[in-house]
Amino acid sequence: MKVVLLAATLALALPGVAQAACPDHQYLGNYPNNRQFDWSSEAQGIAHDAGSWFFTQRSRILKLPVRADLSLSLRDQPPGWRGVDGFPTELSVRGYDHYGDPQVHGGFLFVPMESGDKTAIAAFQASDLAFVDFVEITRFQSHAGWLAIDASQGLLYTSDRDVSPSSPLLRYRLDLDPLRSASVPRTRKLDRALSFHSRFTLSRSDGQVVNLFTMQGGVFSPRGDLYLMSSRRSIGPVVLDVGGISLWSPGGVLLQRSHNASGLGGFKYEFHTGDDEEPEGLDWWNRSRRPATPHVRGQLHAFLLDNDSTSDDDLYLKHYTVDYRCG
Repeated sequence: MKVVLLAATLALALPGVAQAACPDHQYLGNYPNNRQFDWSSEAQGIAHDAGSWFFTQRSRILKLPVRADLSLSLRDQPPGWRGVDGFPTELSVRGYDHYGDPQVHGGFLFVPMESGDKTAIAAFQASDLAFVDFVEITRFQSHAGWLAIDASQGLLYTSDRDVSPSSPLLRYRLDLDPLRSASVPRTRKLDRALSFHSRFTLSRSDGQVVNLFTMQGGVFSPRGDLYLMSSRRSIGPVVLDVGGISLWSPGGVLLQRSHNASGLGGFKYEFHTGDDEEPEGLDWWNRSRRPATPHVRGQLHAFLLDNDSTSDDDLYLKHYTVDYRCG
């Protein structure tokens, strides 16, 4: 009886959260932890395919084999990693200079990009990082820091810098056939593959539409729930959004939020924007069932970057187990 009452008390303490206890998230710690090396500077995102990790920096894309030790610099990695510095000519001449949080789907690495108030999505071959094509996004967005693909629905999600009632998530229909077709001109592949689908509103269980600020990452779980990563925003003493990681149902209803407090277990994602700590990227990959990367376990993996103007940025890659057996 005490357990039931405690669960009810916790649910009441989190208004607008539809499901406070399930899935169960357990924070496993960081690996790498507070590391500065040649690929930590301006790290922006994380993704994977069957045998590799993919990481974006502001102007670089890296592919490391799953056996790589993520706490080592590139010069200390075994053979097999690949890197692409800078931007393809078609993008650099248009001023693009910032990669975001990517995702692999159907053999392609999809990467959001921005420059000033311009945004685009590019596709690369996941096998060798060869550039395929890009398409500029001219509706509803002036920033593109992340994207997430719901493979079961064939939809690509992204957003402007901030999410609000007037600026919800954006969904695009993603058709891989034009990317694979030899008859489609290379410069039209992604333009034909990606088409606007709909706007997608996020809300609490009581129907109140939610604001998120400085969107940085997103990924779908195998259940179809959407994890999003954002930064904290406040005006003076008033906190408008706590930031960190949030979990949303397939219908866009808030299920859970990470907490930003030290010394606690569970769904912990501690960061302090006053110290220039920035959430950066998210990935779902079950490394507990298929261990290969040293010291990496769990299903959910999240970047935290401690920006440093005088040296390389400090990188933290946080890992979580996610257990749905409670539901």
